[in-house]
Amino acid sequence: MSEAAKPVEEPVAAPEAVADLVAESGATTNYEGAIRELIFDLTGIDVTGAPADANFFELGLDSLSLTQISQSLQQKFKVKISFQDLMDELTTIGDLSARVAELAAQASARAGAQVATSGAKALYYGNAIGTAETVPVTKRVDERGSTESQENIASVPSIGGSVAASFTTTKSQAVAAAPVTDVQRAGVKQLAEEYNRKTPTSKAHVQQHRHVLADPRVVAGFNPMLKELVYPLVVERAKGAYLWDTDGNRYIDMLNGFGCIYFGHSPDFVLEEVEKQMALGFAIGQQTELAGECALLMSEMTGLERATFTNTGSEAVMAAMRIARTVTGRNLIAMFRGSYHGMFDEVLLQRGGRGQSMPIAPARFVSTQFDQ
Repeated sequence: MSEAAKPVEEPVAAPEAVADLVAESGATTNYEGAIRELIFDLTGIDVTGAPADANFFELGLDSLSLTQISQSLQQKFKVKISFQDLMDELTTIGDLSARVAELAAQASARAGAQVATSGAKALYYGNAIGTAETVPVTKRVDERGSTESQENIASVPSIGGSVAASFTTTKSQAVAAAPVTDVQRAGVKQLAEEYNRKTPTSKAHVQQHRHVLADPRVVAGFNPMLKELVYPLVVERAKGAYLWDTDGNRYIDMLNGFGCIYFGHSPDFVLEEVEKQMALGFAIGQQTELAGECALLMSEMTGLERATFTNTGSEAVMAAMRIARTVTGRNLIAMFRGSYHGMFDEVLLQRGGRGQSMPIAPARFVSTQFDQ
């Protein structure tokens, strides 16, 4: 074999060595700052001064926030951190930062191995934190894992500069919650035990049908500390201002069916009219003579010129936004923070840390034209 045909033999840094180098260079600290900034951008919660070992849920995050963080980590740092990882193992900023740094180092080592075997003298990898700078690896690692001194056998990027978030807190900005105390934990536990004893049938119903019934009320804003409390009451009947669950407990419905029941549950005069209409039938798609009469009554009651009827509140808000933009020629829509505006993507937003519109629904596209 001619000299020119011989394969190029370049020493390759093993993943363990690169991981050690990244850790020694303070990359974990830099990732921690970037992750704090990411949480602030996504949720508006300022975790700048929060302890690195505080649980995400104690900081005010919920299951939806962790889903967004999981996806953003993959987009920003090109590392795979699952939602389940954040729930089970990587439950603090410190743990998450260390894992991201470790995965980034492994990716760098793999890239270095590919470049070195092709004869390259140095390797680089891109990162989402700062400009890549080369750092010499001063130890040679062979296939057996032993090391020996070797000058500049490869280069890996350092994580440029500390990027720990530093923000000015405003009145509208959420601040990370204080850690939960032992007294608070004991109080939640006692409440859960009493609630479970009072509503065993409701809890059993949820557990029995969880595998087939996808109920968003069970998982929305999930917090492990409240796990034994987050199941809906299964109601057997309702009348007037009261509800009775399947265990026979009576409750006062202070929400009035989330605001849509003006006369209480099952008022007699409504039941009588519904029974009459049921005997006549419900034609789907055709007009009913009651539509015009109801529109007139709505107009008189509200003072509005015209009225329309929709199946859901989401559908009504969607139509109202479309009409407003058409008539005014403007795109910006004002929303009330913490209020419910429907279940379609265009209103599933929250204020980000810098005042920008951030999607609540994972992977939802934010239009800069309409939402910013």
